Amino acid sequence: MDYSEAKEVLERCRCSMLLNLGHDGKEPSYGNLSNESRELYCACTVAISALMREGAEQMETVVVVKHFGDNGHYLFSVPEGKKLKEGDTVMVRNKRGEATAKCVCDSFAVGESVLKALAVKYGATLPLAPVIGFMKPEWW
Repeated sequence: MDYSEAKEVLERCRCSMLLNLGHDGKEPSYGNLSNESRELYCACTVAISALMREGAEQMETVVVVKHFGDNGHYLFSVPEGKKLKEGDTVMVRNKRGEATAKCVCDSFAVGESVLKALAVKYGATLPLAPVIGFMKPEWW
């Protein structure tokens, strides 16, 4: 479920709380909600607001890797829907071509402002170069 879908579900939850009041013969309004229902209604409102702020900022999944034979750490973008774990061996595309690297942490999602800060820290240029594959050892 993404931010947009979660927002829609919470909005339906709020509406259904009010519409259910109408079935009891009461006027469907916030003022006729019980204290517990008012708290839930307000919590939905706060969650919707938070989701709108988070969803407005595009998230990107990234990972920090270390190339074999190099002590530096580098930041790469991870394809949507993929998750990497610390220690995974991956294939990345950089300015010199393709290379293997080891993940030094799990992949994680960041917003644009954090991504810019990480790019500065790791000396990366935006848009980030991608992880293009997951390397699995072949036993023979």
